[in-house]
Amino acid sequence: MVGLIALIFYWLGSYILLYLSRVREYAADAFSAKYTDANLLADALIKIAMGILSTPGDARLVKSTRYIGVA
Repeated sequence: MVGLIALIFYWLGSYILLYLSRVREYAADAFSAKYTDANLLADALIKIAMGILSTPGDARLVKSTRYIGVA
């Protein structure tokens, strides 16, 4: 019974952590867009994404980071 409760708290904690991480990223993007040129920021993010996907060795990295909520 204690193990099940611990598992539930672990599961909930993981999702709360992922949510807070995503909120922080959105806040950082909003701050950057507010104080810089939003179009240049969008272009830079697209260049980063295309650079990651164009490198064949990084495809495994993209798949592995998907599970921790990064990609």
